[in-house]
This record gives sequence, structure tokens and C-alpha cells, in this order.
Amino acid sequence: MKNKEAIYDAEIASHMQAIIDVCKREHITMIASFDIPSDGDPDLCCTSLVPDENGNPERHRRAHRAIKGGSDVAPLRITARAGNGAVIRDEIHLG
Repeated sequence: MKNKEAIYDAEIASHMQAIIDVCKREHITMIASFDIPSDGDPDLCCTSLVPDENGNPERHRRAHRAIKGGSDVAPLRITARAGNGAVIRDEIHLG
């Protein structure tokens, strides 16, 4: 098995830390999750959830619970288009 944890540590972690730092400084809510299984831990993942000045929006909390396995939520995306093809509504529902 490819050592995805080592790849994450070597090539992604510093970028994620920079993104997290900007999000914290600028109060931008974000969620990111990486599935990086290893021989020693086949369920290993790295998930980050950064709140804004008002906390985490409910959709981010639901997404975080779904990622962590605490929910049977299945995402659903609904896109509505005008007759000319322009997007007039785009929603992601997590349950």
C-alpha cells in the first residue's frame, strides 16, 4: 500500500496549515477532509473544520458529522437553470 500519510505530511500538510491560518485570520468558515489510510491504520483521515466569527454554519456541522461517521446523511445537489442555461439556483443539501 502506498504510504498516503507520508505523502500528506510531505506535500499537503503545510499547504493546509497555510489555508487554515488564512481562514482563521479572515474568519472564513471551511471544512476539508483527506482519507489517508495506512497499513497501521486503514481508517486514518485528516479532517479540519474552521469556524468563522459566528461559529460553524449548520451545513458544515452536518458535513463534519457525516465525514466522521456520525450520520447516515447522503449529499444531494440541486441545480436550477433558466431557459438560456444560466444557473439560477445551486444548492447542496446534506440532510
